[in-house]
Amino acid sequence: MSVSSIERILDVAVEDLYTAECSVLHYGPPHEKVIIAADSLSDGGYKEGKRILRWYAGLMGDTSPEISPLSVDVAGDKNYRVYRYDWVFGISLPNLPGPEPGKLWWDWQKALTKGTSVAVQLLILPGDSGIAYTCVATNLNVLPPSRDTQTWWHKHGSGVIDIVKAGAKTAEEIYPGMITKAFSALSNSLEARGKWRRTNWFIYQFLDSDSQACAVEWLINKKVLKQYGALLRGSLVLAFHGAAKDTASQKCIRLVLRPQLGFNPRDELSHVVPTQKLKDAEQVQLEILPA
Repeated sequence: MSVSSIERILDVAVEDLYTAECSVLHYGPPHEKVIIAADSLSDGGYKEGKRILRWYAGLMGDTSPEISPLSVDVAGDKNYRVYRYDWVFGISLPNLPGPEPGKLWWDWQKALTKGTSVAVQLLILPGDSGIAYTCVATNLNVLPPSRDTQTWWHKHGSGVIDIVKAGAKTAEEIYPGMITKAFSALSNSLEARGKWRRTNWFIYQFLDSDSQACAVEWLINKKVLKQYGALLRGSLVLAFHGAAKDTASQKCIRLVLRPQLGFNPRDELSHVVPTQKLKDAEQVQLEILPA
């Protein structure tokens, strides 16, 4: 197993809410601290009155996965291997000298369109690798409780105790950590629909016309930001199939992260996508070379 990660900070100026035009004022790793001086507000970048957001984008996963058979019985096939890839998308306001002390430059959350105005896409580009893949599962991870919800344990604790009494303790002795892992997965998974059938998030798969890549998209309701904060985490589980070509030619699968925000109430498909301003080598991506 060879787990790799990449993370980048982008300072994004949203030029027009309706056309979703934007510019990238800063791009780099998080450990390079960005200091914005007051006199830099007039030099074409951090101008007063601009709608500027700081985006954090991160991607992590196994870059040397093993090939799995294209099995009919996935659950019972001991040679079928799956790999999890985690993304992180965070938004904040950069530390700009405001027009008035203590006054925010822009209430960006209020400006988001109603409904699923946050989108996070993972593009999967096999290229000429000779490898195919299967999307096995997805998730949106949170840390409950939120401001208006209970903890998972508070809602299901009595049932958990019953399970333990029924013999789960024996299973824990055979598979150490099984109970802890299972409860952790359940408690950190945000349900797709909340009270009154309100949609929290859903998955949409599509073919990206520009890159000609298949993509998995998390469409997330803006209310999730209010409940759990503007730092989102999701997971995609993949299996890989086929026969890898000559590794000397470095024919890798590319997994590319493309987060987006929507501000145009007239067009729900119009999103601000700052990664489109970046070169291929600057994308938040993992190069995956299955064995």
